[in-house]
Amino acid sequence: PDNVTIENCTFVGANAVAAKFWSLDGKLAVEGCAADNLHSFMQLTSCGKADVSIVDLTTANCKNGVSLGDAGKVVIRESNIAAREYGIRANGCVADTKIDNKTTIAAKQPIIVRNVTKGGYVLTVDQTTLTPATAGDYQIIFTKNSDDKPYEAPAVDFTLNAATTYKVFPTP
Repeated sequence: PDNVTIENCTFVGANAVAAKFWSLDGKLAVEGCAADNLHSFMQLTSCGKADVSIVDLTTANCKNGVSLGDAGKVVIRESNIAAREYGIRANGCVADTKIDNKTTIAAKQPIIVRNVTKGGYVLTVDQTTLTPATAGDYQIIFTKNSDDKPYEAPAVDFTLNAATTYKVFPTP
């Protein structure tokens, strides 16, 4: 599809994914949605041309929150994402990700940017509360590899723009 809007929907289930895209061009807009007891709210794969906007998303009791895969420009705002594993997972080989405006992410790993292989990736986090499952754990992780392997610092440059100080791997 070229353009998709998911608006004012509630997804409830066991071990399911609410929105899964294998290929997406254009724009994906999610607004006013809720998810409970899912594997994850969203998984994107081969969507590098898609711009994604997520506003007012609430997840609870989910294994994961949102996997942005290789999506293009991403903006997440005014959302409450609670998950047992990761909250937001993005790939650092594509466009930038912005998370702001009263967003709360509570997860074992609140934000993971993996496969940071292309220099110049920018993650902007503003007006956002990041709560890891264990106090003192990383709130934001940039890793060269997949998040299921030991974290390894990227060999390329990336930028974290944050109005708040977060515990980040690797230490900026």
